Amino acid sequence: MKKLLLICSLLIVSSIHATTFTSGGINYYIGVDLAPNTARVSTHGYFFGAATIPASVTYNGVTYNVTSIGDSAFYGCYGLTSISIPNSVTYIGSAAFKGCYDLSSVSIPNSVTSIGESAFYGSYNLTSVSIPNSVTSIGDSAFQNCTGLTSVNIPNSVTSIGDHVFYYCNSLTSVNIPNSIVSIGDSAFYACSSIASLSIPNSVTSIDSQAFYECTSLTALDIPNSVVTIGAAAFANCSGLTSLNIPNSVTNIGNSAFSSCESLTSVNIPDSVTSLGEYAFSSCTSLGSVNIPDSVTSIAEGTFYNCTSLTDISIPNSVTSIEAYAFGNCTGLIAVYVNLDTPITIDDTVFYNLYYSNTLLTVPTGATTAYEAAAYWQNFNPIEESNTLGTGILEKSLTVSIYPNPVKDILTIQSDKEVQFVELFNLQGQKVKTFNKKHLPISDLASGVYLIKISDLEGHQHIKRFIKE
Repeated sequence: MKKLLLICSLLIVSSIHATTFTSGGINYYIGVDLAPNTARVSTHGYFFGAATIPASVTYNGVTYNVTSIGDSAFYGCYGLTSISIPNSVTYIGSAAFKGCYDLSSVSIPNSVTSIGESAFYGSYNLTSVSIPNSVTSIGDSAFQNCTGLTSVNIPNSVTSIGDHVFYYCNSLTSVNIPNSIVSIGDSAFYACSSIASLSIPNSVTSIDSQAFYECTSLTALDIPNSVVTIGAAAFANCSGLTSLNIPNSVTNIGNSAFSSCESLTSVNIPDSVTSLGEYAFSSCTSLGSVNIPDSVTSIAEGTFYNCTSLTDISIPNSVTSIEAYAFGNCTGLIAVYVNLDTPITIDDTVFYNLYYSNTLLTVPTGATTAYEAAAYWQNFNPIEESNTLGTGILEKSLTVSIYPNPVKDILTIQSDKEVQFVELFNLQGQKVKTFNKKHLPISDLASGVYLIKISDLEGHQHIKRFIKE
């Protein structure tokens, strides 16, 4: 009987000290789990119009300071149009304003230190938000699917951008990432298709999976030399990206990291990179030039699959394996330079859909016989040693180009270096013309595909392909 009385007494005390009440149309909670004389905004079944939360509220003659907006406080209150939060509030709870479709204005005071997970998820009409520098934590998915959000300022009090924070904010045109940020989470800016420019500060060390996936308006990207890891599909489907700088701090490029960046024309992979993920640059259909550094030991499955504009590739002597479809469907490939005396064992998918009989293979001096006997390497035609047409691993330069291509009469070399001499070859490896100038009369050549080898005064050599009409 005594035990039953004790339980009843505890229930009575608990009910006294855990109460919800309404004041000014807003629901509040007070209880023993909160600090003395404090209240938090509680859940609402519905709310219409503007909400002004006071700094304090009185209940039964006692005044309580409003210090937090509870989890799911206004969840699904689609009629809520604006919210005024007092500077007594330090915490905005998880899903506090989730699904508030008509919410267009919110003022977050500089008393708030934490914004919970999914706090403003799906608030479609929210157009801008200013996060004060008192905030140190922004929860995952905090602004996910805020499709009307056009700008956001992240204060330098925040050290990480969590997973899905701005996922599918497809009207977001500008975002300020401060130099306090060290990591950008999974899908943080996924499908933010209106972001045209982006500055990643040199405090960031990791860019996680799908962080900027399908940011289709992004045209240029400068990754700072603080970044070590680029996660899987981090920039995949950034179809407007034309230029890319990968710093020599990066050691790992994840699976599909830049897959389907259809406008990317060239990429320089630094020699700090030891691992290229599967399909890392697959379907970069405008990619015409890429270097593989000596630090890479394996070319993973599908790394350059469907890079249809890739004309030549150099494989360094550090590579010990080339996996399936690594260069599959690279239908524009006309020259492969291998710096390995002994052929790597490959299968028929590595160069899937390649027109071998019109693709030059350049191998080290004395290695021709080995490659002519090696499965699938033997299909290349012609196979030349590096002291004839090729020069092993050729110097790459973004400043050398030829135009027009295709060409009828005059082929012009555009380069910031002085040309020493120029040689033209047919696809059988035969030299057909020699020049020592940049404007080349070729009207007498038969129609077809040719290779041009350009040597400058500094000893650099470049091979390009052109079509003679």
